[in-house]
Amino acid sequence: MLITRGVNNVIRKFFLVKVLKRFTRRPAPNLIPLSSQRARDRNYYSVRLVARDQSFDMLVGKLEGDMVVGRILGEGGGYREEYIIPLSTAVDANFEVQYYLDKFEFSSSNPITFEIGSWIGYYWASVKFDALVQWAYNRKSLVLRERYDLLRYLVEKTIENPGIKFSPVIVMGKLHTNRVVWHPDFSSRHRYYHLLFDSLKEDLLLTKVDMQYVVAPRALSALNDYEEESRRHSNAIRLQLAIAFFGVVSAIATAIQAWPIWKKL
Repeated sequence: MLITRGVNNVIRKFFLVKVLKRFTRRPAPNLIPLSSQRARDRNYYSVRLVARDQSFDMLVGKLEGDMVVGRILGEGGGYREEYIIPLSTAVDANFEVQYYLDKFEFSSSNPITFEIGSWIGYYWASVKFDALVQWAYNRKSLVLRERYDLLRYLVEKTIENPGIKFSPVIVMGKLHTNRVVWHPDFSSRHRYYHLLFDSLKEDLLLTKVDMQYVVAPRALSALNDYEEESRRHSNAIRLQLAIAFFGVVSAIATAIQAWPIWKKL
C-alpha cells in the first residue's frame, strides 16, 4: 500500500512540475479579459493549491527549484501575502488549474490528465474545431425576423412562461444560437433588434421594465389582426393566381378553337 502511494506521488510530482513550468511561462494576469475581441488573445494559466487540511489556500506565482512561490488567501479575502511551500507539500495539496485559451476556459483538478491533454493537443484542437464551426456559421447570413415574426415569438414564449422578460441580445441568442455573438454582423444585427423592440414598445405592444421588455396584453390582439390580414393577403394572391391561370387556359382554349378558322383565311 505504501509502495503504491509512493509511486503515485512520484508520478503526480512529475506531472505537477510539468504543469507548474508550463504555468510559469504563461501566468494569467490579475484581470482576465472577457470581451469577445480581447478574449481572442488569451493563452495563459492560473494554478491554485489548497491544503487538504485547509491550512493554506494559495495562488501559484512561480516555481523556484523545489519551492513553490505564490500568494496566500488572507482572512479578509484576496491573495496578497507571499507564501512559499516545498514541492513535496504541493504534491499532497488539492490542485486546480484554469487554462484560458481564446474564448475558452478549461478547468482541471488533476495535473496528470491536464498535462496529458496538453501533450496530445486536446485544448488546442478544441479551440480550432470551434473556430471551424464558427467559420461555417459565419458563412450563413443571419435570418432577420421582421416585427410581427419577432412579436409572434415573444407572445409564444410569454404564453409558455407568463411574466418572462426579454432583451434583444438574449432573444438573438435563442433564435440564432449563442454563436451569434461571434458573427461578423453581430453589432449591426444587435442594433436592428434594439430598433425592433423599441418600435414594438412605441406601438404599446411591449413595455420596458428594468432595461428589459415584457409583452403587453394588446400584443395578442395585434398579432391576431396581423395574422388575419396576412391570411386575407395570401387568399387574395391565390385568387389572383387562379384568375390568371384560368385566363391563360381560356386563351389557349380559344386559340385552339379558332385555329381551323385562321387556317382557312
